[in-house]
Amino acid sequence: MGAGDSLMAGVLTALAGKQSLTPGRLGMLNEAALVSCLRFGAADASINCRRKGGQPPTGAEVDAVLAA
Repeated sequence: MGAGDSLMAGVLTALAGKQSLTPGRLGMLNEAALVSCLRFGAADASINCRRKGGQPPTGAEVDAVLAA
């Protein structure tokens, strides 16, 4: 799993957490919510890239990075 895969997985995880994975709900997200999802995905990819062998982080690990 590379950086792009991890980024997308993180974005999808964040969207699922907002219950926004349907076309109608996705279109209702405001800019702040989209930025939040993208930040989660970027943090996910960042952690993954620092690990040997492509080991994606847990949600709690991503949350900890974002909280720092």
